[in-house]
Amino acid sequence: MCGGTCLPSIKAKKLNSQCPSTYPFMISTAKKFLSTRPCTNVPIACVMVGCNETHWKYNYKQHLAERHPDWQRLIPVTFLPELQISREELLELKIPSHLGCLAPTAKAFYSVDSSHSLYAEKTVGNITG
Repeated sequence: MCGGTCLPSIKAKKLNSQCPSTYPFMISTAKKFLSTRPCTNVPIACVMVGCNETHWKYNYKQHLAERHPDWQRLIPVTFLPELQISREELLELKIPSHLGCLAPTAKAFYSVDSSHSLYAEKTVGNITG
């Protein structure tokens, strides 16, 4: 991908883009961390009601902050693991630890309704580190 303004979309679980630098890949394969292929940056369709946008995993937090300022109380808690970036991935990609919090932080869970709190507590550690 060019890294410019070309936006990804998902069609039949594959990347769909008009970007001249696009190459085909299966999202289900690309989102799995392997030491030989550590990057799990894949397009993810927005799960917020009424939003039909797709964004790269590494940019998803920015999308939520800019387009859905109240996302912390609206996003399905079960979706948050999709945004997880493991320590191994950060290390393999040589991303400095101070820049490594690319997925939503624990603060995202403070306003989650109580029916999700047990799951949220288990998930926070996985997402934030």
